[in-house]
Amino acid sequence: MVKTLSLQNIRCPLALILLKKSLLALSSTDSLIVFFDHVESMNDIKRYLDQKNYCYRCNDNRSLEVICIK
Repeated sequence: MVKTLSLQNIRCPLALILLKKSLLALSSTDSLIVFFDHVESMNDIKRYLDQKNYCYRCNDNRSLEVICIK
């Protein structure tokens, strides 16, 4: 199941907290598309996903999809 998370108009650290909550709620068969307004928040979240070894792909500079849930 594909789920979405809008982080538009939300900056870190709140954006990162909301992402962490959303990731915890996903099952191993789910993916999560995250939408951004702020490149800085997207970069922070990409760093977090890299540190935690999540698989993701950037769809453009406004969204990314987490495709491999731990």
